[in-house]
Amino acid sequence: MEDEQRLAELLSDALRRQGWAVDAVSNCGDAYAALRVASYRAMILDLSLPDGDGMGLLRNLRAVGDTMPVLVLTARGRIGERVAGLNAGADDYMVKPCATAELHARLLALTRRASGAPAPVLRLGPLEFDQASRMASVRGEPLRLTLRPAMVLEALLQAKGRFVSRTALQENLTSFQGGLESGAIEVYITRLRRSLEEAAPEIRIENQRGFGYRILLDPPA
Repeated sequence: MEDEQRLAELLSDALRRQGWAVDAVSNCGDAYAALRVASYRAMILDLSLPDGDGMGLLRNLRAVGDTMPVLVLTARGRIGERVAGLNAGADDYMVKPCATAELHARLLALTRRASGAPAPVLRLGPLEFDQASRMASVRGEPLRLTLRPAMVLEALLQAKGRFVSRTALQENLTSFQGGLESGAIEVYITRLRRSLEEAAPEIRIENQRGFGYRILLDPPA
């Protein structure tokens, strides 16, 4: 949520380059509308908005039991204002201007804590995936993946052997402002399988109709 259009565009573009699916809204009314139709991993919240104060929106979210991580990003930087934001339910508080690299790092930390997965590196047999950089490696050798296949791999590894539905994978990659082409998930899965077949044939991606996809490590022969 950011009412300064240029800043919203800059932050959104920077986060998308890091693999986030971003919906940018400029007022409380649009924020409530977005929250009714989509599920989000986190919110970046400005406080001074055209149709109200972001603090009120934050309190409303917490009052109805919404535990989505909220990072306040505002020009209000006095100690009393920071304390008020954290007491209202913010999980983190940053003052503008900020470095996008730090913003990205803080978002990762918030979402890791919310998902119960504090470790930034996911592992399955010889495969390692660094969630901070979204880089994968097998036995120390880089696994060359473009961004979206890497995001699919991350979601599968986070599920720890459970099935992840095609819809869930698609929602992880898109926003209501721009979707994926039909069949895109299948294309990314195919690319992942090819990469893993060459580098780590003991790791396989399995799919089951009605359940989705999961990643497994075959036991030693």
